[in-house]
Amino acid sequence: MQTPVVTGFYPLAWAAEQLAVPFRDERGVTDGDRLRREGMLFLEHEMLDSGIVERVGLGELRFWHLTFQEHYAARVLVEKTDDGGAAGWWH
Repeated sequence: MQTPVVTGFYPLAWAAEQLAVPFRDERGVTDGDRLRREGMLFLEHEMLDSGIVERVGLGELRFWHLTFQEHYAARVLVEKTDDGGAAGWWH
């Protein structure tokens, strides 16, 4: 699934797919369908219990405070490599 435009609202299915790497690495889950199900269950749990993310409309979520979104965006940037050539990914 393609990365959504940054609006603060994200498709729940896309957000669940983004959890595949940590769930694979930390929980040892390798089955793609199970990864998606576990991602959805995790997000549903977080929407009900912690409130870090909240449901918006049908099948979308958002971070209740942009600090959380900014933290996860920074983590993605830290993990990027400079394999794109001499100019780097930030140019």
